[in-house]
Amino acid sequence: MYLLFFKSQKRFVNLLFSSDFLRKILITFLVLFSSISLFAQSTGTLKINIVPSTALFKIDNQIYKASEQKELKLNEGTYIIEIWAPKMALITDTIQLKAYETLTYIKGMRETSTDYDSFAKKRRKYNIKNTVRYSTCALIVGANVFLSTELLDPTEKAEIEQIRQNALDSIEEYENAVTENAINESKANYEEFKAEYEERRDKYNQQKALKISGLSVGYLVSGFFIVKLLSKKYEKPVFNEKNPFARVNVRPEIGLNNSFTLNTSIKF
Repeated sequence: MYLLFFKSQKRFVNLLFSSDFLRKILITFLVLFSSISLFAQSTGTLKINIVPSTALFKIDNQIYKASEQKELKLNEGTYIIEIWAPKMALITDTIQLKAYETLTYIKGMRETSTDYDSFAKKRRKYNIKNTVRYSTCALIVGANVFLSTELLDPTEKAEIEQIRQNALDSIEEYENAVTENAINESKANYEEFKAEYEERRDKYNQQKALKISGLSVGYLVSGFFIVKLLSKKYEKPVFNEKNPFARVNVRPEIGLNNSFTLNTSIKF
């Protein structure tokens, strides 16, 4: 029995040190090592700090929210990162990440997009047009009020009423006069005040009629221009935001895309 066991051990040793057996073990080891090296690539850490927090960034064919994703584990290599935020211009940058390295990437977005600049320019023109329109209407109304106040000034009417009152006072003085000189003086004052009152009254009435006619025409013309200004419609500009990442899936790494196919991302 011992002899049989010894012979089997000797046969195993001879087989172990034979060239064919060693060759097979070596090949198996090399294949296994190559497979591990192929799938177990060296990785690095990329820390992200992007302003504003509303930005989105795309890297390695994946899109992330800057407010949520602050750190990524990526394989060693060169990556193209694209950054976009509402109203801001798209930024494209290159990142070189080495194995086992922790790289901090900081980027602040300052330049607005050409689309937003064009919209802002159109909006300024729209606001200016509306400001000019409403300001013109206010000036027209203010001018009419001013002209009405000046042309229909009550001061002249009060002066005419005072002359009339002087004439009435002269009648009272005439009735109360005792001497001949007082009677004649009161009569002369009455005639003078009466003539002045009638002249000023007639002139005032004529001017008032002309002023009212002129103001009426002015009101009509002003009203026509105001209605024309207010009825004029300006097209209000609208900013249509264009998201360059609209067709790209946002992580999580496993999710459903627009065609309802399961999208999985597996990395070693």
